[in-house]
Amino acid sequence: MPSWEELEADGNSVAGLSDEQLATFRRRAVPEPGAALREKAQLSNEARLDVLTTVICTSLSSSQIKAAVAEGWPWLAGLAELRNVTYVDLPTNHWPMWSRPEETAAAISAVAQLASGS
Repeated sequence: MPSWEELEADGNSVAGLSDEQLATFRRRAVPEPGAALREKAQLSNEARLDVLTTVICTSLSSSQIKAAVAEGWPWLAGLAELRNVTYVDLPTNHWPMWSRPEETAAAISAVAQLASGS
């Protein structure tokens, strides 16, 4: 895993994470399987396009993500195909489950309640 400085230089924020959280994160981190980085996923079931999808926007705002999707940024290409996307702004870093766990859980819960009709 790269150093925190290298991650931040590459555009990944660690804002809001304490030194203790960063140490725990590094201790628990596991390598990403190489194929996930090198190979394109083959998605063939069109039903996936109608699955309720939530994008929790942390390092970039929902406006920035939507603009990037419209501009055709490759790492967001799949979002352009989806038909039912909810965007939630939660300004923090790439790991909101560490830096803002309560707000992350509340955002997921709110979307789940909407989806279930509650």
